Parts: sequence; C-alpha cells; structure tokens
Amino acid sequence: MKKFRVACLLSREAGLSVLNSLFTPESPFEMACLFTNKREPSSKDPSRPDRPEYAAYAKIAAENGYPFYTVDTYSEAKAMAGMRERLPFDFIFSVSWAFLVPPDVLALPTIAPINQHRGKLPDYPLAAPVVQALKNGDDTIILSTHRMNEVYDEGEMLIETAHPANFDDSQSLEANAERIKRELLPLYPQALVEAVQKLTGEIIE
Repeated sequence: MKKFRVACLLSREAGLSVLNSLFTPESPFEMACLFTNKREPSSKDPSRPDRPEYAAYAKIAAENGYPFYTVDTYSEAKAMAGMRERLPFDFIFSVSWAFLVPPDVLALPTIAPINQHRGKLPDYPLAAPVVQALKNGDDTIILSTHRMNEVYDEGEMLIETAHPANFDDSQSLEANAERIKRELLPLYPQALVEAVQKLTGEIIE
C-alpha cells in the first residue's frame, strides 16, 4: 500500500475526527508533523484559555511520537516554525485551522495543500457558514474540500459532500447549527480520502 506523508494543521473537533480516523497503523497516511491551535481566539474569550480539545491533541501526539507544534499568533502562523524540518511530505491537511497559511508554506507539499470548510464555496466563505446556510433556508449543508491558495476559502474545488439540514423548527437557529456541525464530523476524513484519490489516482481502501 502506498503511503502518503502529511503535514497536518488540525484544530477543534473536526480536526480530531481526521486525526483519529486517518492516522492509524493500517492507514495509507503517515504523520510528518502535527500543528494545532492551543488557545481560544480573543474574540471568544479575551483571556484566551486553552481550547477544550487541546489536551486530546497533546495526548495523541505524545502517545504516537508525532512532531507537535502549537500556533496561536499571526507571527507564529507566518513562520510555521518546525514544518520545514519535516520535509518532504506529500500533502498539507488543514481542518478548522485558525490562520491564513502563507504562500511559501503552501508550496511545500509535493502534491497539494488541502483545506476543508463546512460551507458551500464560494457562497459561504469565512465565519459561520452553517448559520448562513440555515438563515437562507438551504436544505443541505456542503462540506467543501478544496486545494488551498493564498486567499481564505478559495482554490480549486476537489470534493463537495452534501449533508441534509433537517431543520428542526422546535429548536433555535444556533441549536440546529450546532447539531449539524456534530453530524458533519464523520464526513471530514472520507472527503479527504476522496480528494487524495482524485489528485493521485490511487485507490484508498
């Protein structure tokens, strides 16, 4: 089985879904390095406590011996210190990543940098795409898996994964959005596999 080395920029529960599903001993993916966002954004909490998922990332990295880094400022995101020491790798996987990835980092993978965004592009870029879709009465929510470029949520579309909104009128807009976000979690890993298959022509079991 062909193995692909991947530099991962993973955060929040969606990133954990990818980490736990794709990076197993029998999978075709090998971890080159794992980056995560440790602290909450100041827009959510000015004191910037640790994100609730951070401990799980640190535990997985320690147990598996992954090169592990945290990025929580724009200067750290621009430098991406440690990534170049892990070359070569075939892909970057970016899931729920908090910062724009600089062009010199996007050029590092030998095949492609891939990002996932839980909203249809270009209709719902940037923040709160699920809420935007629900406000517009969309019947389906799209998980977009695309090649990254130098602009947020742009780049060649690789895979669009549709999920029914099933809006519950007895619940608030926010409650519906949170439920849908949870329902989307299992879809991230499979969409990445499909994107890699599309880009490489390899069949991944």
